[in-house]
Amino acid sequence: MASSRKEARHQERKQRRKLRKAEAKGKSRPSSAQPEAMSETKPSRFGFLFVLAGALAIGAWMFFPNASQESGDAARAVSSMDAPAIPDPPTADMTLPVRRMIEEARADVGREPSAARTWGELGEVLDAHHLFEDAATCYRYAVAISVDSRPDQFRWNYLLATVLNSAGGADEEILEAFARAMAVEPDYPPGHVRHGDALVRMGRNAPAQAAFERAIGLDEDFAMAHRNLGQVLLAEGEIASAITHLEAAARYDASDSVVYTSLARAYRQKGQESQAQEALTRSNTLQPVFGVPDPIRFGVEERAVDPLSLEDRIDQTLANGDVDGAMEAMDLLEESFSDDAQVLEKIGVRRFKAGRKEAAAKTLERAIALDEHRHEAHLHLGAVYDEKKDFDKALEHYEHVGQEDPTNAGLQQRIGYLYLAKNDLEHAVESMLRAAELGQDEPGLNHNLGAALDRLDRTAEAIIYFERVIAVEPENGGTHYNLGMALERLGLTARAIEHYDQAATFAPKLPAKVRAEALRAAAKAGSGG
Repeated sequence: MASSRKEARHQERKQRRKLRKAEAKGKSRPSSAQPEAMSETKPSRFGFLFVLAGALAIGAWMFFPNASQESGDAARAVSSMDAPAIPDPPTADMTLPVRRMIEEARADVGREPSAARTWGELGEVLDAHHLFEDAATCYRYAVAISVDSRPDQFRWNYLLATVLNSAGGADEEILEAFARAMAVEPDYPPGHVRHGDALVRMGRNAPAQAAFERAIGLDEDFAMAHRNLGQVLLAEGEIASAITHLEAAARYDASDSVVYTSLARAYRQKGQESQAQEALTRSNTLQPVFGVPDPIRFGVEERAVDPLSLEDRIDQTLANGDVDGAMEAMDLLEESFSDDAQVLEKIGVRRFKAGRKEAAAKTLERAIALDEHRHEAHLHLGAVYDEKKDFDKALEHYEHVGQEDPTNAGLQQRIGYLYLAKNDLEHAVESMLRAAELGQDEPGLNHNLGAALDRLDRTAEAIIYFERVIAVEPENGGTHYNLGMALERLGLTARAIEHYDQAATFAPKLPAKVRAEALRAAAKAGSGG
């Protein structure tokens, strides 16, 4: 089952949030390594049956009978390699942040050409931006010059194997790199899932099953390990065991459509048609989950500063409440698209929603300078000035949109309110009436429209809007009071007293009782009694 890169990233972010939630509860997955990151994934070559968590191999020691010996031999062979030329990919068409990051990483290697760290970090930068062959060159040499560092041997071999697999490298080199990595860090559950995925891709289901079982042995609630093991067992005709693991996957992650699709197939093969149909119906309401929760690969992905990665990072950091981190990513994205009004508008809106209003205003002004027809930019910039009570500037932006989109009832209402704040009753009534004609029929609008009409001596019209408020809010004391005054001005004394009495009940701080008593006294005096 294929997925667009953006959809896959959405699913990977979901997996990342789950991992972080687990870590916050003290359930982080075992690892000697280090920063979080995210992997690219790709579907299995095996067609409809397997939608695998990732295409990165791991744990070759589970495949080779003499893995430790072969791993040592391979490590010695790698360590004898000569230093390669520093990769210099074409960057002219890249965005400025990507180009700058690559240039800085290359410069670090130039300053410290014998440091595994600088070669490995250049590899990570290239890897994050999908320059896989150049990344593999860096990782190979980082492996060669870090033979005395166990953590480095794990990290650089692991990343070498994963990037080779992404680039379609030779299976044996991938497995050898993982053999070296796993000799250092054998208890890393995500690695065993990746190893199993790679083995399935190679058509080696038996060792793949062992890899998934190893991951589950280390982390019982690893949903993706159960899912993929269930799929292997299903392919091998072990239906009962497949159902056991697929049901476990569903317990640990009920959001994955792949699990329910596989369950439906397994139930059907076992003759459980009603359960099969139920699982299939459930799968149709969900999306497939891609990406292994893998801190090592997450760390690589965090280096990406291409536009799509930055947008993902902005959304994720905002969702996590990290506004400062989101703002940094927005700065990079804005730098990449400094002359793109649409992108600047999106960034400005995100800044506004994150509460950084001044920064939002600057970005939105740049968007409008490039394209004065960006409605969202005008609306949010107007809202910035609105909050600052700079009503003239707010109205300038609101009315620009209102002229181009005269059917926006909510906007017409807000424009009316701002004119009320400026005591410009004519324009206030004009905009609020337009909002009412467009379907706005809320008590606040009707009350303010009635009050403005009454102040313009359009009292008969004002009464219509006051009565609309009372119809839905019969205990609105303020509107009863205003309606009473309007009726009193028109000489409708009995009705005015009725609404003053209501106002006295629901808004006793208003002088409604006094006015009602004065009207009664006047009526009594007028009748001679």
